[in-house]
Amino acid sequence: MDPIARYLHALADPESLIDASALAALERRIAKSTDPVERVKLRAQLARARRVDLDQLAADFVAALPKWTEAQGMSASDAREAFAAEGVPKDVLDRALGGGAKPARAAAPKKKRRPRVPREAIESAIPAKGEVFTTADLVRETGASYAGVRNIVGEWLEAGRLKEHGPAPDHAGRGKAPTLYERKR
Repeated sequence: MDPIARYLHALADPESLIDASALAALERRIAKSTDPVERVKLRAQLARARRVDLDQLAADFVAALPKWTEAQGMSASDAREAFAAEGVPKDVLDRALGGGAKPARAAAPKKKRRPRVPREAIESAIPAKGEVFTTADLVRETGASYAGVRNIVGEWLEAGRLKEHGPAPDHAGRGKAPTLYERKR
């Protein structure tokens, strides 16, 4: 049976590809064998003979399909539609006939992430009562991410441990003025 037919039969009824006579022959050899090592090897062969390797059948199908469709005078789009109707998965058809899958792009260089800074380090960097600070001050002091610092500042605000003073009055740079905070206790 050619790879196209084998794969289609496997999709429709995988059991149809199992050779019952080969299974029976292996079972007879196991029953007759007196050597336990030989029986182990035969049982492994029997287990393999009972399995249908769909991945291998799909790989054989993918390799054979372009020439097969050309020999049948079938366009790739007609073949894609016809084989999809027979239950061939889209990813298998994409590998065999091209299309569908987008070309791989070169991976963007990974940005170096800031190391994880423990919550305790950020909390201990919050200045004592009477000193104002910004989230940027804590980021510079601890090396933590802005998101991590904002989370802790938000929790402290909700718990009433910090007071928000509003935007820094002396801000002269670009963008929005940083918010000033002060520890309450």
